[in-house]
Order: sequence, then C-alpha cells, then structure tokens
Amino acid sequence: MPATLSPVARIAAAILIGSILTGCNQANSEPAREIVKPVKLYQVPVAMEGASTSFPARAEAAQRAQLSFQVPGEIARLTVRVGEQVRQGQVLAQLDDRDYRLAFDAKLAEYELADSQFVRAKQLYAKKLISTDQYDQRETAYKAALANLDQAKTDLEHTLLRAPFDGVVSLKHVNQHQFVGANQPVLNIQNTQQLDLSFSLPVSFVEQSDLASLAESPVWIEMDNHAAKPIVATLKELSTQPEPDTNTYTAKVSITRPSDLNILTGMAGQVHFAKPDAHRAMVLPEGAWIERDGLKGRVWQFNPATHVVNALELTLDSHGAVVAGLPQGSMVVIAGAKELLPGQQVRAWEREGGI
Repeated sequence: MPATLSPVARIAAAILIGSILTGCNQANSEPAREIVKPVKLYQVPVAMEGASTSFPARAEAAQRAQLSFQVPGEIARLTVRVGEQVRQGQVLAQLDDRDYRLAFDAKLAEYELADSQFVRAKQLYAKKLISTDQYDQRETAYKAALANLDQAKTDLEHTLLRAPFDGVVSLKHVNQHQFVGANQPVLNIQNTQQLDLSFSLPVSFVEQSDLASLAESPVWIEMDNHAAKPIVATLKELSTQPEPDTNTYTAKVSITRPSDLNILTGMAGQVHFAKPDAHRAMVLPEGAWIERDGLKGRVWQFNPATHVVNALELTLDSHGAVVAGLPQGSMVVIAGAKELLPGQQVRAWEREGGI
C-alpha cells in the first residue's frame, strides 16, 4: 500500500514542479541571440606607410568630352541635368528632326526610282537593246541616289546626341528650344569612375630612381579629404623631358574610384611611391586573404567603432609581401577570412587562460 504524502510534502512538491515548468517556459520564450564571430586580428604598424615618397597631386577625369551635334537645328529635347549620371549610348539631347525626316523620305523615293531604272537597264543591256552609254548613265544615277540616301540617313541619326561613355554631365552650354549650329558645344561629360591624378616629379627624384624602377614601383594615392584611406594606383604617363621653368617631369597615375569615397575632379591628394625594400617584412598569413591573384589581393579590415569588417584591396610584390594599401594603424583579420561576409559583425579573439 503506497505511503500517503503529508500536506506539507504535497505543497512542497507542487512548488517544485511549478518552478521547473516556469523555467522551461522562460527558456523557450527567450529570443536567440545573434552570434558574433571571434576573429584573430593584426594591427598594421604605424611606420609601414611612412616608407614612401609622396608628391602633391590633383584629380581629373580620365575620360572627358565636349559633345555637339554634327548637323544644325533647334533643340527639341534636352533630357539631362548637370551632375546627372549617364550611361554609354543614352540619348542626352535631340534636335527637331522634321526637316531631316522629309529629306530622308525624298532621298528614299529618288533611290527607289533610280534602283528600278538601273535594274531595267541591266536587263535591256544584257539583251543589247540599249547602248553602253545609256547603261552607264543609269548606273551612275543609281550610285548617286544611294549615296544621297546614306547621307540623309546619317543626318537624321545625327539629330540624336548620345553619351560616348558612362559618366557625369559636368557642363551644359545651351538650353532647350535654342538653335545650334553644327559642332557648336552642347554638353560636357566626364567619366568619374576612372580618375587620373596629375603631379610633378623633381628631376633629382627621377634620376635617383630611373624610369624603369618608377614604372615597376608600387604606387598608391591618399586624397586630402580621405587621408587614412589609401587607394591602389598605376602609373599612366611620365614625360621624358623636364619642364624648363620648374625643372620637373609631369606625370599621371590612374585609379578606379572606390564606391564609398567622394572623389571629384579638382580635389587634391598625395601620390605615394614605395621606397625600395620598404615593405619586405609585411607578409600576411594565408588565412588573411579573401582572395589573391598575382600582384593584387583583398583582406578584411576591422572597424573598432562598429565591429564590422569590410574588404580592403592591397598591392603585393613578386614575393607576396604587401607594398601598398594598408592604412597605418589599421586592423585586419588574419585567420578564416574566407568564412566572413561584407559588413559582418565580429569581435577580437582572445586567448583564454590556460589554453
């Protein structure tokens, strides 16, 4: 016969079971916390980027053009504004094309008549029913009508002004409904994604480095409004004769504008040339690389303020050592880089005691 619990025991058992159930409900109702991945970080020495020679430079568009119509007429449509992004082939302006369409229709009718007469002349000439002189006249008339039709078609197509490349409208010379002549400036367009930076190199610097060394030397730029963000550059132009007034060589480097940086033509910056053997010791471990191809590679840069990572493009030498692209004092992920995503939140990995 089972023992009967005393009233006090029954109350204690009920309290125990209730507390267990309450704990389970709380555990099930608590939302799952987002896991912040621990990563191993490395801080770039402050002296790394200092081992370079820098020169003041100014940004300019790598591609720029002044656009105009090749035929005269009244501007019927002006579809863009100054500062607007445009795509290659996009129609930017259009002339009133009524006269050009009428001219095209007239030349088309003349061509069709000349074509039919020439076809008939070939048939008659084959049967020796017309002279060679008459045949030549029909052939000449046909060729002239074809040339006139092609010219009318070209004139009609030239009533549309299209963007020759992707870029930004930088200047507008005319207004809608204004009459413009052939080759009169209408719009200026610049490619702001590909930028050049023009600067001067002292003769003494070029003599010490020589042209071949400069062409192979790692180079990067830092804009004055983004001083802590170096951008990998390539040497584009270098004059072979110095300017007599300044005793300097004129040069240009090219960059692709990063999407997160506001760099416009006319802005000032610094062009950096790496000093020989300045970065031999800066070799990152294999786990630091998101990807690496030849002299280019990408790693994750850690933002201590937001604890997120973003990709950083670096320039390497033939031995795989970093020669440009790492900001002084920046922190980069050096293990498990391929497992992370852009903008992912992480935390610095810390070795636990005894492990």
